[in-house]
Formats: sequence, C-alpha cells, structure tokens
Amino acid sequence: MRRLSFQLIIALFVFAVSNGTTWPAGLNVKSEWSITSLGYRAEPLSSVQTRTRKKRKFKLVSRSSESGSYEGYESSDGQEVSLIGACYTSTAPEARQEMQRMISEGRVVQRGWRHYGHGRHRRLGKRTVAIYPKDESGEKPAKIFWYVDGPCFSYIEAGSLQLALDFERSDQFAKAQSY
Repeated sequence: MRRLSFQLIIALFVFAVSNGTTWPAGLNVKSEWSITSLGYRAEPLSSVQTRTRKKRKFKLVSRSSESGSYEGYESSDGQEVSLIGACYTSTAPEARQEMQRMISEGRVVQRGWRHYGHGRHRRLGKRTVAIYPKDESGEKPAKIFWYVDGPCFSYIEAGSLQLALDFERSDQFAKAQSY
C-alpha cells in the first residue's frame, strides 16, 4: 500500500510537471528530470505523435429503386459499401420486426440514437451497429441500422466495421441522408 501511494505521488508529480503546472517557491524542478531510475519511462509530450488517418472518400457507382432504394458506393481504396432503404413492409411494427430479425443474425456492438439529415430533413433515429461472422474474404461484415418511424428502415452494409463507420462519417452519406 505504501509503495502504491509513493507511485501515485510520483505519477501525479510527473503529470503536473509535464503540463506546466507552476510550483510553490522553493521547489526547483528540472525539466530534464526523469523517473526511469524508478522503473518508469517518461517522454516529453512534444515527442508524442498522434496518429492521423486519411479520410476515405466515397463515390456513387450504382443506384436502383425497388421497394425502397439501393445505392452502391466505392471507397477511395476500392472497397464497396451499400446504403439500403428497406421499404418492403406495410406497417411500422413489421419494419421494426424485420430490422430486428436482420440485427439478430449478427452481434450487436453498439446501440443508441442519432440525428440524420440536415435542416428540415433532420430526424432522430434509433441506431444499431452489428458485426456478422467472417465471410469468404476473411473479413467480418458489418451493418449499421437506423429506424426513424413508419414502414421503412435503412442500413449501411460494408465488408468491415471500420469501412461502415467511415462511410457513415463521410460527406457522401450526409448528402444521401439529406434527401
């Protein structure tokens, strides 16, 4: 317990020093001070590099309308994503039931609510993210579902969770949702 307290004090001290906290007069702290002798490794914050990912771009490659809508997109690195508006049910309860059936085939990794669209088309919808068993390519396909109201629901279908999330954050998806 005593060693843990000492380690906590040292960690807080290093944190405060690295964040430029001013210290009371009489406490002389050297900026080169290192606690590697205590078994820790400390590096100046300026040497920490943040990882930045290049934002994927998507382009519309196909579109069809039959009991809803289908839009096929291709990412800048050649991967395919589908945006599907399913309107083949006649009532809102049937739409929710069909969507729930499709979700149950996978493993839900996130549930919540999200606004979709812009301006007067902005709507709050129930959002569910699900991952499915590996396919023949070895990837785990993913779908992002959302339901606003009525006899329709929509979903993104992609070869991986990251691809689906990248598409959901893309400008192309925002454009598609504003109609």
